[in-house]
Amino acid sequence: EALREAELALAVSPESPEAKKSVKGLKERKARAGCLLLEIVAATRAARFEEADVKLPQTDDLWPDLDGLAEARDNLARCRGEFPRVMLAAGQAQTEKDLAKAQQAADTAVSFCPESEEALALLKSIKSAQSDAEKHLKKARAACKTADFEAARSELNQAQKIWPRVPGLGEA
Repeated sequence: EALREAELALAVSPESPEAKKSVKGLKERKARAGCLLLEIVAATRAARFEEADVKLPQTDDLWPDLDGLAEARDNLARCRGEFPRVMLAAGQAQTEKDLAKAQQAADTAVSFCPESEEALALLKSIKSAQSDAEKHLKKARAACKTADFEAARSELNQAQKIWPRVPGLGEA
């Protein structure tokens, strides 16, 4: 609104130094607010909520009706509420060796904050454990085919230690 009025004043008086200065100042202010908005979005995507909290009022002060600011504010509030909850659920499920539930929760955490190093590392850890369990299960199946039942039992035990409900365990 203020920028539009200043631009209108400049259109009416194109040689007015005050109008030129006003338009230039408002454009710079809006550009700074736009940069801060990008930083808020990036901080939210990385689960750096405190950083976003600091930049939000700065952006409000510069340009309160900036396009995307209300959406960024709502997204920050939603992520700040949901991300810790799903990260806790993922960690608890991983501790309980319920890796399917852990992956589902970690996937949800990554959907909220796709650039969170913590969420990505947790998801990677869960997927690695799942992969290890599946490898042991595959080795158990191979050992059964060669009638090496001791090796099969050992591999099944290893798979179960990692992921007690590894899919396909009953078929091995």
